[in-house]
Amino acid sequence: MCPDTDPAPFRERASFVLAREPQAIGEARHRIAKFVRGRLRRAALGRVELLVSEIVTNAVHHGDGDLELVVTIFDDRVRVEVHDAGPGFVPEALEAPPGATGGFGLYLVAALSERWGVATGPRTRVWFEVAAAWPQAPGTTNRTSTSQPAA
Repeated sequence: MCPDTDPAPFRERASFVLAREPQAIGEARHRIAKFVRGRLRRAALGRVELLVSEIVTNAVHHGDGDLELVVTIFDDRVRVEVHDAGPGFVPEALEAPPGATGGFGLYLVAALSERWGVATGPRTRVWFEVAAAWPQAPGTTNRTSTSQPAA
């Protein structure tokens, strides 16, 4: 786990509000894939989709209130954050016990991301970063968008 500081300028950022319900997991994957499609190579996109599923699943099961999904594209990586109003937690040892059938979410996040972490405060924020290999040369625009849940 790494510190949660990054002053680097970003290329693009999007934020989506999701209801804290099981359908949020698929909706998060869909929104992430739609936002980064064409900006991220397929292998990196697969990792991002898997890891967002894991941290949204944790937020649905252990968090509180609506979820905010934030995806930020930097020149060299993609950062995904899930915010919720839960009490937060301190990550423990990330080894899956032999024969376990669940509880692998943060183990996968640690294994498949370059950096990840948990920040607590008024809202809990679990985040990860995946290195990006861009299909085209990176730009330097800072475009931000926000979306509310579908009615």
